Amino acid sequence: MSTGNLEGATKAEFDDLKNDVATEGIDNVLGLTGDEAADNALAKERGYADAQAYRDAFTEALNIEWKIPEGIGENIADSLSVGAANSISNTFEELGAEGGQAFIDTINTIASGADWDKLAPEDQTAMLNEIANIDWSSWDAGEQAIDIAERYGIAIDQTGQEWQNSIQKMRDASNSLPDLSNITTQFKEIKSLANDIELGSIISEEDYNKLIDYNSALEGYFTILSDGTAQFIGDQLDF
Repeated sequence: MSTGNLEGATKAEFDDLKNDVATEGIDNVLGLTGDEAADNALAKERGYADAQAYRDAFTEALNIEWKIPEGIGENIADSLSVGAANSISNTFEELGAEGGQAFIDTINTIASGADWDKLAPEDQTAMLNEIANIDWSSWDAGEQAIDIAERYGIAIDQTGQEWQNSIQKMRDASNSLPDLSNITTQFKEIKSLANDIELGSIISEEDYNKLIDYNSALEGYFTILSDGTAQFIGDQLDF
């Protein structure tokens, strides 16, 4: 067993391991036999200088503190690895009261509903680990979270006011600044979309979301159709 794997364990697995160490002893858990030469050889195979260094590293890893902010759904906490839980807790603290609460709301939004329930436990853990490792101070953190969720088959309503408010609060709390190259690319894409729109034009849900993400005020120029596409109903000159 490598100590590097402990942060990937869920809290239940981590607690079980600590219990095993308490009842069976650290050497039995690590596979050390008491034969100094053999134990040192095993430790070296696993990347440690000797058996004692292996024991010391494992003991230190077992002392990782489990931290999880209040408000995280119980179903989510059960799927979090120790490392992911601590990453979420650290981000929560860094974003302050309002930004931190928005962060928790975002996590709860992503990991809820029927799509979440369909995921295998190992996929739930893997997805939350990825989300926990997002740099939430980055300008496109919300988009990164959406990409990760969609990769695991979880759809997020990007146009929902609650989602947009949460992302904005996190941006405000972290004082994040947009990347200039991203702005340039986005502007060119939006300009190309806008040039092709005229009264009655119907655009895809994806293109509509891009426009609204760029400027939420553009929402008033469209009506959403039953299939999720959007029809332009505004004045092209104003648009």
